[in-house]
Amino acid sequence: MLPVKHKLINSPESQRKVVPLTKKRIEVIESSSHLLTVEKVNLLALLLGHKQVTDIAVDEKDKSSAAQLLETLGLPSALNYYIDPDGVRHEWLQVAINKPTLDYVLERREELTVLEAGVLYGYPSSACLAYIGFLEQAWFDKTLAEYFLSGVFSVPYVKTERQYFERVWVDITEASPGVATQARAEYQEAIQSLAS
Repeated sequence: MLPVKHKLINSPESQRKVVPLTKKRIEVIESSSHLLTVEKVNLLALLLGHKQVTDIAVDEKDKSSAAQLLETLGLPSALNYYIDPDGVRHEWLQVAINKPTLDYVLERREELTVLEAGVLYGYPSSACLAYIGFLEQAWFDKTLAEYFLSGVFSVPYVKTERQYFERVWVDITEASPGVATQARAEYQEAIQSLAS
């Protein structure tokens, strides 16, 4: 059975608990002027258990607002970055559902596989396999749910993958009709922009 060599994480039980979605946390997300709509959607998906990590943009002029918001939500986060081929540093806040998950991602940031990252970010494993080229990729116009939640789809499992994102979207809509309405408006605007 794989993996042949593995390292188990022995975190204290208190750190393994996930941050639950509450009405207060929904209100904080909905009322945030700092978060992009896609970030609100992904934070809700994280708190609903559909993903284990997400990221939040860091405003160069105000680096503390996002960190303060995540602290208010009780979500563990840390500054993460990469340097592009031109030498430009790109920063974001890495957010996780609990401290051991955040530590794992940060400690393995150089060796984390695309498959691992995709699963942690809440993508179906078949979609991750398509992304890395093990399965044929499917491309089409995306629904509202797919626009905010998905990436690449796989040809053999596209129906199952699409159903998954629609189920996640239903959960997000039920948790926060306000964020869903905001997302719908942004989606419609993007569709109209593409049509013109």
